[in-house]
Amino acid sequence: MPLTTPRSSTDSWIMRHSLAAYLLLVFAIGWVFWTPLAVLRFAGRNLQTLLSSPLGIVLQTAGAAAPAISAIVVAGITRGRRGIGQLLSGLKRWRVSLWWYAAACLIIPALTMIGIGVRAALDVRPAVPGGSELAGMLADIGWIGLVLTFPLQLFAQCFGSPLLEEPGWRGFAVPRIQNRTPAAWAVLLVGALWGLWQLPLLLASGQNLPLSLSVITLQGFFLGWLYINTRSLLVAVLGHASLNVANNILSLTDQGLAQVALTLVLCAMILAFFRFDDLRPRMGRASLPIRRV
Repeated sequence: MPLTTPRSSTDSWIMRHSLAAYLLLVFAIGWVFWTPLAVLRFAGRNLQTLLSSPLGIVLQTAGAAAPAISAIVVAGITRGRRGIGQLLSGLKRWRVSLWWYAAACLIIPALTMIGIGVRAALDVRPAVPGGSELAGMLADIGWIGLVLTFPLQLFAQCFGSPLLEEPGWRGFAVPRIQNRTPAAWAVLLVGALWGLWQLPLLLASGQNLPLSLSVITLQGFFLGWLYINTRSLLVAVLGHASLNVANNILSLTDQGLAQVALTLVLCAMILAFFRFDDLRPRMGRASLPIRRV
């Protein structure tokens, strides 16, 4: 009779409560590395100097890696190498409609540019305030240069937080919560948890918390919609990278309310054309069925 190694009580608990284990681990790892950034910020350290210092970069990156680490650890304990392989297989799933690639890469940046267009239409002067990153880029390369370099910026952004976060939040958490609740609620809840997880980083960056948490939650809904319809972490990573480009380069500091309003309209439009229960198209063929876990 083959001998089996008894599982520890911790492993047994994780087997029964994989989602709770993931959330505990991801918050613990993320906050351990990001809380010092908030403390240093409130201790009077210059924000830009802090975030661009070697210590700040290490703390930011280590915290951002928490979702991937947590998902891999929990998947490994609950399902072994097969579970880890299934989790990461979404990064290789690229055979999806070009529509989903276009949606992932262009929708959020387009909304941000619409917000700037609305400012110009309302005669807000200047439409792009001097001193913003967008104003600096426009001065250097102009609008045509910005459009031409957008693919390079998008590609570069993929290898930071999008690649580190999406396997955990969309690849691991969304399917497990969707087992318990309609898909629309599942992706919205994951978006809210994703925002709360970033709380120390938002405090360190001096963000407006209500606006930032609202935008992150709604953008999490958008990423969950992409993932559920494609089961592709690659598409989710591209969508996340487009958020980073939009939020870090194209967005303006006083555009928070406009971002919330436009992203809310986007989510409402998604719900108008996709079913609440599974976020699949109300008409026509669905893309790929999500694997139950």
